[in-house]
Amino acid sequence: MGVPMAVYEQKQQAKSADFSHKRDDEVEATCAQVVRDVEPGWNKSYERRSLLSIILLHYWVRKGVNRRRNGGRLVTHFIWVLIFATRPVVRHDHDCNLECSRPQWGCSSACSRKLVRDKGIQFLGILETRVRPGNVQSVRAHLLPGWSWFDDYVGPGGRIWIAWNDLEVGVDILMMDEQFIHCSLLNKRTSTKCLISIVYGDCDSIRRRRLWEGLQNLAEAITEDPWCVLGDFNAVIDVSESCGRSSETTIAMAEFREFITEAGLVHLPFMGCPYTWHNCSEGSRGLWVCLDKVLVNEIWLVHWPHSSYLCDLPCTSDHSPLILRGSVQRPTGGMFRFDNFLAEQPGFIDSVRGVWSHHIYGNQMYGVVCKLKALKLLFRAQRKVKGDLTRNVSWLRRSWRKLRHCLKLSKRISYFTCKINARRAKHRVYQIRNAAGFLVSDSDQLHLQHTLSVEEANALILPVTQAEIKAAFFEISEDSAPGPDGYTFAFYKAAWSEIGTDICTAVTEFFVSGRLLKQINATMLVLIPKVQLPVRVSDFRPIACCNVIYKAISKIMVSRTVSSVRTIKSGLTEFAELSGLHVNPGKSTIILSKAVQRERQSILDLMGFQEGSLPIKYLGVPLVSSRLSVADCQPLLDKINMRLAGWNHLNLSLAGRTQLIKSVLSSLHTYWASIFILPKSVIKVIEGRMRAFLWKGSASSGYAKVSWAQVCKTKEEGGLGVRSVLHMNQALMLKHVWRILQEDPRSIWVAWVLRHRLRNQTIWTYKSASASWC
Repeated sequence: MGVPMAVYEQKQQAKSADFSHKRDDEVEATCAQVVRDVEPGWNKSYERRSLLSIILLHYWVRKGVNRRRNGGRLVTHFIWVLIFATRPVVRHDHDCNLECSRPQWGCSSACSRKLVRDKGIQFLGILETRVRPGNVQSVRAHLLPGWSWFDDYVGPGGRIWIAWNDLEVGVDILMMDEQFIHCSLLNKRTSTKCLISIVYGDCDSIRRRRLWEGLQNLAEAITEDPWCVLGDFNAVIDVSESCGRSSETTIAMAEFREFITEAGLVHLPFMGCPYTWHNCSEGSRGLWVCLDKVLVNEIWLVHWPHSSYLCDLPCTSDHSPLILRGSVQRPTGGMFRFDNFLAEQPGFIDSVRGVWSHHIYGNQMYGVVCKLKALKLLFRAQRKVKGDLTRNVSWLRRSWRKLRHCLKLSKRISYFTCKINARRAKHRVYQIRNAAGFLVSDSDQLHLQHTLSVEEANALILPVTQAEIKAAFFEISEDSAPGPDGYTFAFYKAAWSEIGTDICTAVTEFFVSGRLLKQINATMLVLIPKVQLPVRVSDFRPIACCNVIYKAISKIMVSRTVSSVRTIKSGLTEFAELSGLHVNPGKSTIILSKAVQRERQSILDLMGFQEGSLPIKYLGVPLVSSRLSVADCQPLLDKINMRLAGWNHLNLSLAGRTQLIKSVLSSLHTYWASIFILPKSVIKVIEGRMRAFLWKGSASSGYAKVSWAQVCKTKEEGGLGVRSVLHMNQALMLKHVWRILQEDPRSIWVAWVLRHRLRNQTIWTYKSASASWC
């Protein structure tokens, strides 16, 4: 029957009284005797392990012994197993190379005194403690002395503990449930307040629904405070969050996704381990799952837009700790941006003339830079008079949140707002792996290293005219992204009468001297992630935002290279030598007109490309020389069918299906409809798919309760507001008609239509049996 519990505890209290005076070998001998005293069948139970851990508590914490378990030997980390894990984990050598484990607020390293001290942790959540109520005080006294604690021992087993440093933060428990503890956290130094919910979800998906219901009720009550929900949800969102065999059902995943959407929560970006739990098995039985997450509401992202969390490596637990961090990037005052609305103000030209009339000693380009810098002060003052757009937008957003709560608007508005905030947080750069292989997350080190180069650039010696310079400025869109100086092309176009002469002189000076000021040559590098969890520079797609004058100079240089095929070939070669990006002739093709058959072979020999033929796929759509056929539109139909196939298992209401049709399905064919006249048979198929999904929830055909023409009417006319594909296609085609009427000089297609089709006629008088060219 084994040793009775009361007798066993009395015997071991005497043995553990002088543990601090024993040597390591004596303590290990005592531990071995303890194991032999216990019945083998009891050796595998949690109760036995918990008792043994309490006996060894004082010694292992004081000595800091850090050994591993091998085979059936005793693990000296039982103190951590007792408090933070359901069972000890055998850490084999190959486990150390895996970038996965489990982020949970309950793990040995999360509550280590060293980790708390090094990371500056002031608030702690511990899950799955498995500590009996009688031993709680002694365990806590050895872990974090002087801290305040709270637990949920009203539930089974005290599943959740929270601890905090009273000197730094204040905690007010607002709500307690078997699966979560909801509290208010106050930073005493900054007087900032937020709401924290520590979650330990049930393993059963049916009982877990009570967790979703409780958190959903909290979300409806929280409208103005930043809120963070974190912990072990024991659920995944989709199959991509698990590696190996998983028993999670699609219904449980859908319930988790629905809760996140309805509660208006988004995933906080993380660093470290992509998976957060391991079942301690090897081979085909191994399973890695992301069970633990940190979710925040949109108000949290407004207060701490750069916040993230770290999934650290596990120690003796099958889980990894979660370390929530605030804004790791120091906020700056922001760079100057020229708002295009300033160019439309009555006193804009007078303001520019007042600054531009001053004489600056130095070369012409230096004078332009100084005058632009002086104008920044003036434009900043005008922005304050009109109102800071950023502050106004922030104020309007706060007002909109209050109005939305009062009017109880549709949840879809919250959904799209959260998606925007989540996208911004997801695309923010939090860490980079440097050349030495170390991850760098400090904002002071997140920059490109300075390098010296002695390469000399070839000077452009051909004279540049003022007309060419003006054309370079006026041919670029006004709304193109500004460079580091903040000025857009709208400013230069609006003030050209005052600054045009100086700008032309400065640009001409560059082509004569070959020198460019660093203020003009400055570039703002934007990194766009290409993967889900970027950690290397190669995981980002760099985009350089240059100043307007730099863009104009580049445009002038590029315009010189389009005069002949030989110049284009030379430009490609020079680009490959400078950037290291070489054109692959084997994958490149050139499509020639029938009018150049005599020079066909010469062009192919010069370019080194293969000759191609239409149709080809460009920017996701087929390029053909005639009307589109049904076969050409098959990729569009396949895309719609794939999207509908993913929605078949969703039990959506009629309103939900209508919203998906209007926001998702309608956007799939809009790009095609803005370029081509879609065949009527394709339009019929697309509307048939949309009609079937509206009434049956699937792509298969079925009985329609209302005609499609009635559905496409506006809500004021008794319809659902779904746009007709045919009418949308016709409306988008008017854009091309407008370009022909305006004789757009930038469009090669418009020039071809005017020369080869209309031939000195107007589009109103043109008659043709076939107008496939449009």
